Amino acid sequence: MRFRDSDYEPLKAPRKMAAKDTVLDEQWLPSSRRKVPPVVQVEPPTTKADSLALNTNSNLPLENWSSQNGHAITFAVLFLYTLIAYFRPYELWQGLAWTRSLPYWIALAMLLVFIPSQFIAEGTLTARPKEVNLVLLLGLIALLSIPQAINLDIAWDVFYSLYSKTIIVFIVLVNSLRTERRLRTMILLALVTGGIMSTTALIDYSAGRTGVYVERAIVSISNMFGEPNSLAMHLVTMIPIALAMTIGSSNVLKKLLYLGGSLAMIAGVFATFSRGGFLGLMAVGLVLAWKLGRKNRFAVVGLVSIAVIAAMLFAPGGYGTRVSSIINLGDSSASARQALLTRSIWVALTSPFLGVGIGNLRIVLIHDQVSHNSYTQVGGDMGLIALTLYLMFLIIPYRRLAAIERETLKEEHHSRYYYLAIGLQASLVGYMVSSFFLSVAYEWYGYFLVAYAVCLRRLYQQHKTTLATLPSA
Repeated sequence: MRFRDSDYEPLKAPRKMAAKDTVLDEQWLPSSRRKVPPVVQVEPPTTKADSLALNTNSNLPLENWSSQNGHAITFAVLFLYTLIAYFRPYELWQGLAWTRSLPYWIALAMLLVFIPSQFIAEGTLTARPKEVNLVLLLGLIALLSIPQAINLDIAWDVFYSLYSKTIIVFIVLVNSLRTERRLRTMILLALVTGGIMSTTALIDYSAGRTGVYVERAIVSISNMFGEPNSLAMHLVTMIPIALAMTIGSSNVLKKLLYLGGSLAMIAGVFATFSRGGFLGLMAVGLVLAWKLGRKNRFAVVGLVSIAVIAAMLFAPGGYGTRVSSIINLGDSSASARQALLTRSIWVALTSPFLGVGIGNLRIVLIHDQVSHNSYTQVGGDMGLIALTLYLMFLIIPYRRLAAIERETLKEEHHSRYYYLAIGLQASLVGYMVSSFFLSVAYEWYGYFLVAYAVCLRRLYQQHKTTLATLPSA
């Protein structure tokens, strides 16, 4: 029996760094800031002392990133795996039922390509930024929690069939996203997916095709988007990236596409009637307004105006009543969630070391329900140490993105890093808020965002190193 501890049924040889991977991509720059400094092919610093000298004024910690630019095949396989995981073609068309086992074989091929490629590129199984270390520690605690779990079968199934896959994909992402093109490709895939899923959910919702979720928008895929709250979670994490790209892009057509996708996804969040999605969307809006307002007052006023208009146009009837139930404990759903939260906190506090075993929290909750909270899910399943590591895993990349934002605030040629750093910060905040109402700690929502943040930090530090070694004019 396969078990899911969540609210739904889830799922080269080394070469020198090419100039095209370090040259500034003007499409990320605002139209008034397309003055591109010359880029010269240079070798990265060869000693730790050289690196320290180049990072003296940086707010970011020194990290020993490899300058090798491998994993091209790994990335191609990873992209295909993610595409199939998002859309699950065997559920959309009966004629593609033969693809049901395809994700397994693609994942196996990805590992078979990744492992030798990683050893060729770096001589180690994985790079070791702090986020990777934290994930490995979480995986170790999850394993240690299995022998003392209430139900060993459930614990092993959740770890083997769900969490271990998330950890593996996260490590592959961190090591294979080595160029700006690859990072943009993965983000674009997530954005396009969000736009398509939101649009199809809105069409079905307007036609009354809502399935078992009465009057709540869903999509017909039972993996990441087949439950309204899960769909809202993905949309909330994609909206700030799309809005940041709307401001940061200098291409008018791209601006319109990003803005149109943002509006479609905002409408999708409303149509899901997700309370966690609503709170996540509000948090995202506050972060974007606060950070973008420092140098884009006009743009922020425009975005806020668009958001208000969108809320007035897209919010379906009864939405206000649904949102008000967040603080109205007379609502049966809200009171049930509060009871589950209280009980899950108690379990976490009374089983502080290894919890009750990964995936086992629901056994000791009310009516065998999940906690509907990612933080108590981790704390109850694996203990308070695991919860601390999980919080660090989300907070550390946010703080380092904030450091990139501060360093690039007044640097015109760093604008592409500035806007994406802000967008990813808002996405992480949206995830942290929305996941307070969903048991998704072992799913890849937050892990993909953290991997994107690690990749952006890597690219930024390598770019700074390149600029620092250029001869002064």
